[in-house]
Amino acid sequence: MKSKTNLFFIIFALLFILTLLFHPYPFSHLIKAVPALLSSIVGIFAIKNRTDALLLGTGFLFCMAEDIFLDLNRELYFVQVVAYMVVIGIMGITAAFIKTELPYIFIGASLFVFSDSIIAISKFLYPFQASPYFIMFFYFSSLFFIQFGARKEFADI
Repeated sequence: MKSKTNLFFIIFALLFILTLLFHPYPFSHLIKAVPALLSSIVGIFAIKNRTDALLLGTGFLFCMAEDIFLDLNRELYFVQVVAYMVVIGIMGITAAFIKTELPYIFIGASLFVFSDSIIAISKFLYPFQASPYFIMFFYFSSLFFIQFGARKEFADI
């Protein structure tokens, strides 16, 4: 299951990044959402502690929902990112203090905050044409590191 999940994650993440040039296109929001959905499934079914599994899985489901909202209409749904930024801040602080043997979760949370920082820089400070590619690369990398790290640290499969 691990290798198939990782393979599908990478395929859909690359597919979305490689098709950004044609964005928006029909069903792009679904392609963008698949990596977060796969991460949610990994979180829910692979983590030993049921509370941790549900929290992680639910967090990834929120990521998926935000992916869909922002891909459908970034301007209309950007206000929800305010609540989302509070959650991201909490996630970053939690990841900084989580006690794990391996640094994957911390790296993932840091990349997540970094990808959202690029969004803010591009939107409010210095818009640059390649920002969507950087944002999505770091975003998908962050999801991968978080779910990979959680699976390595806390999984029973």
